Parts: sequence; C-alpha cells; structure tokens
Amino acid sequence: MLDWHPLLIVALIAALAMTGTWSLQRRTRNTGFVDVCWAGSLGFAALYYSITADGGLAPRLLVAMLGGIWGFRLAIHLLARVLAEPEDGRYAYLRAHWNNDQRKLYAFFLAQALLVVLFSVPFLVAAHNPNEGPTFPMLAAVIIWLIALGGEALADQQLARFRADRRNRGRACREGLWAWSRHPNYFFEWLHWFA
Repeated sequence: MLDWHPLLIVALIAALAMTGTWSLQRRTRNTGFVDVCWAGSLGFAALYYSITADGGLAPRLLVAMLGGIWGFRLAIHLLARVLAEPEDGRYAYLRAHWNNDQRKLYAFFLAQALLVVLFSVPFLVAAHNPNEGPTFPMLAAVIIWLIALGGEALADQQLARFRADRRNRGRACREGLWAWSRHPNYFFEWLHWFA
C-alpha cells in the first residue's frame, strides 16, 4: 500500500525552503529565486521518494535519475539566469501590482510549495512500483525523458545564444526549437512529466 507520509515531509521541506527563498527575495528584491527553489524542491522530492519508498530498485533509481537530475538541472539553469539578470518581468509586475506587499508574496511562495507537493505525486507513485527489473514502460519512459532533457538543454542553449546578441534585445526568439513556440520548454516539460 502506498504510504502518503512522505508527501507531508516534502510539503514541510518545500514550505521551509520557500520561506527561506522568500526571505532571500526580500533582501535581493528578486522574486525569480522562487523558480530555482521550485525546481530544486522537485529534484529533492524525487530523490527523497526514491530513498524512502518500498518499490523495486529499478523504478526507484529511475525516479532518482529522471526526477532528481531534471529538477537539479533546471534549478542550476534558473539560478545562473536569476543571478545574471534583473528580476524577471513577470515577477517585477507582480511585485508592483501587489505594491511590494510581502504577505502576498509570501502566500505566492507557499503556493509554490503546494505545487511542489502536487507535481511530486507521480514520483511517489512511481517509486512505489514493485517491479524489480526494467520493463518496457520503464524503458520507454527513459527514452522519452532523454528526448525531453536533450530538448530542454538544446532550447536553453539556443535561447542563451539569441539573448547574448545585442541586436535581439527586446525581440522574441523564433530560431531553432524556439521557432515552433516562444516557450518550447513547456513542450519538453510536458514530455518530461509524460515520461
């Protein structure tokens, strides 16, 4: 039977992490750190579930790999961006719209902690899979995940190259994978969750 107690642990850790991140944004006036914390918290949840769940070794390793690597890769990518650039326009607008009301910003951060818990449920369920060896669905998940991770990494590189060119300032990237959509990572994120 699936033990749901780890969700409570992840909820507590995510809430504490978001509280610390909220405190950091108060000092830096950069709400973008919430994205870093969100991705890192999901990576943590995947690793935590893979260690504490009673499923087979193969599914737990896959959860650690697919969820953990994805979460920490995204967190590192976002951290580099947050440290190198001014506050993201979405968050600057939110801060201005809320008149820098820290109670509203704190509620926003805690809402992200709840989303971490919700988005981590597939990791928990997968980590409880009793299969000991690899199965066809597990292999398919790995292939889909590799495509998603590669697509995200390539799209991130293409966007970074585009943004580094001063001639593109204020323009939307419509090159490479970004030609299909202004946000191809949403596709690759969806593909990751599908895996």
